[in-house]
Amino acid sequence: MQGPIGRLTLALALASLVSACVPAQQARDAQGAFFRGAKWGMSKAEVIKYEGRKPVLDRTADGLETIAFEDEALGMRVQVVYSFQDGRLVRAGYAFMEEHGDNSRHIEDYNRIEAAVGKRWGPPTNSPVMIWSEGATPKENGSWGAELGKGLLRFESLRENADTEVLHSLASTGAGIAHGLIYLNKAFERSRERDGSKGASAKP
Repeated sequence: MQGPIGRLTLALALASLVSACVPAQQARDAQGAFFRGAKWGMSKAEVIKYEGRKPVLDRTADGLETIAFEDEALGMRVQVVYSFQDGRLVRAGYAFMEEHGDNSRHIEDYNRIEAAVGKRWGPPTNSPVMIWSEGATPKENGSWGAELGKGLLRFESLRENADTEVLHSLASTGAGIAHGLIYLNKAFERSRERDGSKGASAKP
């Protein structure tokens, strides 16, 4: 199974706050929706109809068909990403598209979204959220932006309920800073993990 950064990188590459923090979205969440009114298992046509416009991206990779829309959430430019397997929704999320000359601004964005995520989903299940690369020397707050840009520091939090994992991540890709909020269908991810393990064990 791909690690959190790997899954995030895939989502960001294919398209690649919390909508539930918006009052109108909270009402839909109470009826079973988890993201912008979407529910696991929805068809591509249903999602497009709900969004009310044509996607700016529609492609298939790694066995998933992914569509993306451009939008704005909590004052930030985003790409809204939905991924489908066998025509049914299995992943969704935001890729935040804000650009900053100072990487510390990305950390400020992350902290603001993280606070909003926490209000809806509670505290993260992983610790620590701020992760230093192996061999890196933790620095004082004033240099975190520089360390983020060098790939020595990343931020990631994971929350979950019975059927959904919520991954919030900020990291350097080498080509820039990737900030994403990804919703994962737990049953689908576990199935992918089992299939991957079977494939690996079958190799000579």
